[in-house]
Amino acid sequence: MTNSKEQKKVDKISELYNLMIDENLEELELKDSTHHVKLRRKSAKTKPEVTPVVTKETITGTRIKSPLNGTFYRALSPQSEPFVKEGDTVEQGAILYIIEAMKVMNEIRTEKRCRITRIFVENGKVVNVGEDMFLIELL
Repeated sequence: MTNSKEQKKVDKISELYNLMIDENLEELELKDSTHHVKLRRKSAKTKPEVTPVVTKETITGTRIKSPLNGTFYRALSPQSEPFVKEGDTVEQGAILYIIEAMKVMNEIRTEKRCRITRIFVENGKVVNVGEDMFLIELL
């Protein structure tokens, strides 16, 4: 275990390293009459870039967006089966989900026959107007 004096040195070096990160520095060198410290870290440029992947479904699908702010429900009750699941084919007018807004349960129905390819929202989560809810394929 290190003594107090050594621990203070380690703490100071740690502070300097955090400063390098905050200021996006690759190298830091400090000298005085008794000490010489040189810290070097990998460049932030060496980090791999994250490239979004465009999938086929985002190109070919139609997004259904929330018409209301409220709480999203996939079924009438926690014990009930969901109105739709990914992969289901649904007819025009079928209930897709419910949004509870101001103590009113609003049934959201499909306008056309379609296949549900993706459900973006978890049951019971709060959603906002315009938020992506479903990805569908029109049939």
